[in-house]
Amino acid sequence: MALTDAPKTPSTQALQPGTGSAGETSLVGLLTYLIPPVAGLCIGIAIDSILTNDSVVDGIWTGASIDPDSLPAPLVTKAAGLAAGLVLWFLSAMVVKGGRPWRSALRTTAFGFVSFFSILALNTLNGVVGMDVVEWSPLAVIVSLAFLTAWTAVSASANGGRMAVAAAGFLRRRAVIITLCAGAVYCAVSIAMGLLQWRAVMISYRDCGNLDEVMWKTLHGQFLMCSQYSYNVLGEHVGFIQLFLLPIYALWPGLPSLMIPLSIALASGVIPVYRLAMDRLNSPAAAALFSVAYVLYAPMQYLDKEILDITFLPEMFYVPLMLWAIYFFLKRQMWRLLVVSFFILACKEELALPLAMMGLVMAARRQWKWGIAFFVGGTMWFLVSFMVVVPCFAGGSSHVLNPDYYGEYGTSVSQILRSVFLHPFRALSLMCAFQHLDLLAMMLVPFGCLALLSPTMLFVFLPSIASGMLCSYPASSTIYFHWHLSITPLPIAGAILGTANLARILPRFSLLWGRIEQSARAGVVIALCAVLVFVSSGVFDVVYGKVPWSLKFYNPNSNAYWRYLYVRTPAVETFLTKVLPTIPRDAAVCASWMLDTRFAHHAAAYRYPEFMEKADYVVVQRYEPVDQGLSYVPWRQIGDEEQLAGFERIFAEGGVYVFKRKPQSGDNPGGSASPPPTK
Repeated sequence: MALTDAPKTPSTQALQPGTGSAGETSLVGLLTYLIPPVAGLCIGIAIDSILTNDSVVDGIWTGASIDPDSLPAPLVTKAAGLAAGLVLWFLSAMVVKGGRPWRSALRTTAFGFVSFFSILALNTLNGVVGMDVVEWSPLAVIVSLAFLTAWTAVSASANGGRMAVAAAGFLRRRAVIITLCAGAVYCAVSIAMGLLQWRAVMISYRDCGNLDEVMWKTLHGQFLMCSQYSYNVLGEHVGFIQLFLLPIYALWPGLPSLMIPLSIALASGVIPVYRLAMDRLNSPAAAALFSVAYVLYAPMQYLDKEILDITFLPEMFYVPLMLWAIYFFLKRQMWRLLVVSFFILACKEELALPLAMMGLVMAARRQWKWGIAFFVGGTMWFLVSFMVVVPCFAGGSSHVLNPDYYGEYGTSVSQILRSVFLHPFRALSLMCAFQHLDLLAMMLVPFGCLALLSPTMLFVFLPSIASGMLCSYPASSTIYFHWHLSITPLPIAGAILGTANLARILPRFSLLWGRIEQSARAGVVIALCAVLVFVSSGVFDVVYGKVPWSLKFYNPNSNAYWRYLYVRTPAVETFLTKVLPTIPRDAAVCASWMLDTRFAHHAAAYRYPEFMEKADYVVVQRYEPVDQGLSYVPWRQIGDEEQLAGFERIFAEGGVYVFKRKPQSGDNPGGSASPPPTK
């Protein structure tokens, strides 16, 4: 059995439009041989674009500095691209050749280079619209290389190539094992990265360490309270799924007991991906490749570990839960969908919107009762949470309504909706801003943009896409943070459904298939898409991810460099051994960004310099990364003689400074332990 999971056909001419003995000598047949050289020139254009565009260079090798005078001339890069294209062409033909003539093998693989023309299209479009779409050249290269690999693999398999057939057979026989191993490897790597980052004290208090404090205070009778907000965290978002981790947290209090279950949960997403692919594609080999592509999916990985300092957010449990919800939704297993939906609602209020859209799809499929229930339930959960629960606990409107997020439209739900409906073209122009389209491209490319072929999934996630593209907050337009959470399942599930749609439609066009039998065509399409997704996701992860197999992990100028995130500095060693043990648990502490995380189990923890008037101690590290900076920069220049108003310095060693509040008449500041010796 070949990679296509269909009976092997006597010829691979199925993948060649207009093939046949006469076609070999026709004008069209001869022009086929021009495709790889032209694609090679496109590769050269991409190389030149990457080297001469600072934004593109930074996206691939963050912080890289290239002297423009040292760059090769455009003719040189185009010649290099042409040479690379020809080499790739002959290597691909060698894989496909088998016992066939070279002429036939070269012609078969030539069509695999067509997607490289997208690079030429991007450069042409860039000159017309003036919108720096040339930054997408690396993405075009990734998809084009993946398509070429998929074309070659399927051609070789259909031609009976030994390696391709052996690989296909291995995938088919060991699909479940491969899927589970992929999840286990990702889980082990993610847990190791998280624990090393915890050990190195490189985890932020805000949006991460404060959740440790929330769990600690809940365990000790202060339900979902947090010092940072001075109110219940339901005043930020209506999410309580972390409460299901309380039994584990009670046995092992600390942030690691939250990070590990999250890594396990995200890794378990391979199971619904495999089940969904098997249900829709009926191909174990393709299901295994989609599952591996999931764990290689960089946007999912950045939900687990953000670019610098956040390793746990409870709403991230949404990703595997939503994948299960999509599976049950498509299988029409309503009671199971209802159970999973409860946990999705427990993640975050805005995540109810895809469930509401599922209700509309159910209604369109004449599942009236379930459809109305899901639409009304999901919509009301979102509105009540956002407009009633959050303001009730926060003492005002949601922080999402401040001008930094949707300031172009207003600072209330009614203003935003009125602005969008009264000025739709203005809203559309803002939604189509480059940074928003760039986020969609970065989300869709790793899965071959196949989600665009799934109208159902696009409809289900339409509110999530719209809310993300209407937001003007800079961090919401990048995969490196958590703002893309709500649409993360779309490229994954959408790619599977898009592949199923292609496998249903393309076999009808006989002109595309030559002598390939009708029964084998769907298998060819599925195999092509599965390899495309697998290679796209893997190469994208190497270029843009922060895992040990990515470029950023080893780039000293990157904020994902392993030495910055996972190695203890002397200052951290001083803090852990000489400072942290001496600060009383009943004291309120105001500490710098990373150090504050370790005070989550104290009476109160504040991020320096906020709420210093409430603190008993101030602990500051002199050098610390600031706001996702590219390298270590001074957090605060504290000189040897500098003091903080109202505090006395009691410790200064190794770049760590400790200040204690000066006693006032009638004061009884928290803490009775002796302070560390002053140096």
